[in-house]
Amino acid sequence: MASKGKRGWIWFIAVAAIIFFLLRLGYLGNFAGFAARYSSPVSGAAGSTAGSVKDFFRSFVLIGRLSRNVRLLEGENEGLKAKLIDRDQLFAENAELREQLKLLPRQKFDIEAAQIIGRTTDGVRDSLIADKGEKDGIRPGMTVVVGEGVLLGIVEKTDRYTATLSLITDSDFKIPVKVVETGAVGLLRGARGLDVMLESIPRTTELKEGQRVATSGGQEYPEGLMVGAVKSVESSENEIFQSARIAPVANFGRANFVGIIKGF
Repeated sequence: MASKGKRGWIWFIAVAAIIFFLLRLGYLGNFAGFAARYSSPVSGAAGSTAGSVKDFFRSFVLIGRLSRNVRLLEGENEGLKAKLIDRDQLFAENAELREQLKLLPRQKFDIEAAQIIGRTTDGVRDSLIADKGEKDGIRPGMTVVVGEGVLLGIVEKTDRYTATLSLITDSDFKIPVKVVETGAVGLLRGARGLDVMLESIPRTTELKEGQRVATSGGQEYPEGLMVGAVKSVESSENEIFQSARIAPVANFGRANFVGIIKGF
């Protein structure tokens, strides 16, 4: 008997569910009105039970809709957060650019401001990609600086819209420089890594830690661009020249905006 009762209720719930969805689709609207007016007390009780089932399924559908709406709102919230982050980053970049433009020695040189948009490495050489190229008058060999005239490197190659910059730490980089305190002239060479080497300084010239090194000038490089300071001295009694390891002033990892010297 108990088993038959359970089967009866299962059939009843199944039929009620079907009736509920048919009602939602509008197929049983007239029948529902007729039943409500002419049903007996017994059918009224059954209608009450069917109404409860209908309310249950309606609540279930409503919960599903609410869950979907919550997911949509969460997605929109994440999108707004991303936009705020992008906006803050843009504000920070604009502030940094304005600061860099103030520092660039425009009164001394014809400078084209550029933003670093990429970095490349082949395991031997590190290069930066700037967003200015041939259309902006940029050509290979031009000097690249940061801040108030700190040497960063040179333009290695260009295309119409971008320029590849070679850093002073590149092993192929060489430029004539001088020791500011003594005027001694030597050759700056990239040493791969964070330091560069100062070479060909006569042993008779005083060379010590902390002395400043700057470009000595020439046809391709302006004079007085700061390079760095002597970090350590390497000297031998059997050698005519001495050398020194130089700690560059430029922060290569944080070079987001640069100045390309087009004329001096």
